[in-house]
This record gives sequence, C-alpha cells and structure tokens, in this order.
Amino acid sequence: IKQYNLGGTMFWSGDADAKSGSPRSLITQVYNTFGRANMAFENNNLNYPTSQYANIRAGAVTTVAPVTSAAPVTSAAPVTSAAPVTSSTAPGTTPAAPVTTRATPAPTGGPITNPPVTSAPTTTAAAGDQCKGNKNVCYWPLTGQTLPYSQADCKLFASFIWCP
Repeated sequence: IKQYNLGGTMFWSGDADAKSGSPRSLITQVYNTFGRANMAFENNNLNYPTSQYANIRAGAVTTVAPVTSAAPVTSAAPVTSAAPVTSSTAPGTTPAAPVTTRATPAPTGGPITNPPVTSAPTTTAAAGDQCKGNKNVCYWPLTGQTLPYSQADCKLFASFIWCP
C-alpha cells in the first residue's frame, strides 16, 4: 500500500462529489468529522503503474487520447467517458459534432443490468415509523433526506430505508 501511495483514509475526486456543504457531500462529511488539519488537499499523487485505467496509471493526467467508434452505443445506465467519443452517421445525413464528457472511467467488462424490483425488500419501515410521512421513496433517516433511488437500489444500503 505504501509503495503506491495508497495509504490513508480515502482518495476522492472533488468533481465527482455532491455540491460543497451538502449533507450528501463526502468531502464535507469527512471535513466535518476529521477537520481540515487531518485532510490532504493535494493533487492526485497515486502511483499505480499496473492499473487498467490511464488516469490512475499516470497519476493526475489532464489529456487523454480520443476514442473513435463506428457503432452507436446504447445503455440502460448512464455512460461516461474520459475521452472524446465519435460515432459515424447513416449515409446521406449530416454528422453532428462529437460529444465530449470528462468523468472518472467506470470499470468495463460487460453490460450493466439492474436487478429486478422485488416486492419484499430487506430494509422497509412501517409508514409513520422512521419515514416521517414519506411514501414510496428511499429515505435516509440520518439526514432526513429522500433519495432518488428505486426500491431495489435503496435496499442495497443498510442506512437507507424504503418507505412503502
């Protein structure tokens, strides 16, 4: 762990966090818990040369080679890319400008499928119990927030409850 500079509490990219000061912001929660003196506000210094991800292999890299695709990409889940993606158009049509997004790359290796929604989740609260009047939502009692998660996704987190 020390060899690759991976020791410590965590590494978190600020651009992937919730809005500063938000109760959902991981950086805000850590800052409030551990204090500024116990946080390292530095650029990415990871040294992990065997990583499958270019941005981790090379540390804090700001440029990435473009990726070109001739087939359209469809997905049920949001798709992010660390490099420009260009797709070809059908004959006789005008090509649109390439769409470029910058985000931390997600692991690849197969299609992403959402689990089927079940009618008996493991974490369910009785109405009026911890739900504070909320119905048909995922609820986080610690912060009093309703969350935009499906019933299936809500039950994946032990601290969240599904309010029927």
